[in-house]
Amino acid sequence: MAIKEPRTFENTITPFARQEAILARGTDSIGFLKQVSTSKEVREAAEKSAKLTGDYAIDLGMRVDLY
Repeated sequence: MAIKEPRTFENTITPFARQEAILARGTDSIGFLKQVSTSKEVREAAEKSAKLTGDYAIDLGMRVDLY
């Protein structure tokens, strides 16, 4: 996110928190499918997706430039 003015809670943390919430909604849906789908293929795809989103969240949380 390119911000030209001084960083504040509103222009830095709020947008970041909104994006985290969007990611969490998607992750919750993936986890649900992984746990309850009767289709083996769907469960396997959901497990793969859960790993990818988990790895992304870890990478995001470790970005030095955001902190």
